Amino acid sequence: VSSVISQSIQMDKLLGEVLRTISGLGVFSIDKGGIFVVEGDSMKLIAHLGHSETFLALHKGMKVGDCLCGRVAKTGEILISANSAKDSRHTIVDPDASAHGHLIVPLKTKDRVEGVLDLYMPADVEVDADKVALLRSIGDQLGIAIENARLYERTKELSLHDSLTGLWNHEEILRILKQELTRAEREHLCVGVIMADLDYFKEINDTYGHPAGDEVLRAIAARMLSSVRHYDSIGRYGGEEFMIVLPGGDENRTADIAERLRLSIGDKGVETSAGTIQVTASLGAAVSNRERGLDMKALVHAADAALYRAKNKGRNRLEFASDEKIDGSPIKK
Repeated sequence: VSSVISQSIQMDKLLGEVLRTISGLGVFSIDKGGIFVVEGDSMKLIAHLGHSETFLALHKGMKVGDCLCGRVAKTGEILISANSAKDSRHTIVDPDASAHGHLIVPLKTKDRVEGVLDLYMPADVEVDADKVALLRSIGDQLGIAIENARLYERTKELSLHDSLTGLWNHEEILRILKQELTRAEREHLCVGVIMADLDYFKEINDTYGHPAGDEVLRAIAARMLSSVRHYDSIGRYGGEEFMIVLPGGDENRTADIAERLRLSIGDKGVETSAGTIQVTASLGAAVSNRERGLDMKALVHAADAALYRAKNKGRNRLEFASDEKIDGSPIKK
């Protein structure tokens, strides 16, 4: 089990492999079980073995304290239930399951219960103290492994996202664009790119202060996220400038989404601690060319040039890159 734990830091893969390893140990003779992780006051089944779809549906939305596993998550103590059909604590019942026993182990760190390991046993079978001690040791290792996996996931998340807005950061949005262009070329599709820049943002910072400016950026990020499709990507390109990547975005679709973004940003003022602040944005858009294909640099350049054209024409407007100007020539700012 220690060897399996040392091979992965990804939560799903880690817990699935551990559960399969434990089930394969002759000392336990387990053919059904699961591992829940604790998330606040909820419990999520991350890995399972032998459970039916009915069981999985019944345990969605499970809370700490619910049924036997929830009780272990709450108390942090090992629980042995000899027969599920006779145990009043067993409150979430799968109607398709026959009578069975449970051996449930808390997965703990020093400060908290990270999850629970639930192993099924034949009904009314006694569990000797050596097996309990062995599982307690495994539980302690798994608790630390889950804590480490969570730390890894949080660190990875922070490394890819802008800390202020929660959007993709500069490097990641460019990686996403490159990935989408590669896929689009393979599948003969288009990719739309929108560059959006908040108008007169320096004046907002100078007038209301940088904390209020930060509140504006967070609010605008939320508005933009609610205005695009779930498979579109938005990144903070730098300062008050954002990049939106639209897979399959032809000119009409890209223009529609860009205009929707512009209206969502300027539709109403942003409520901040310094008062209501009216914000508008200028946008530039470009679409990759199916026939000759465009590299990432040229496409970003085209959208950026269109953005500056929107600025020069009065702001709070959308400008679209014309195909003949998507050639990578220097932008005149």
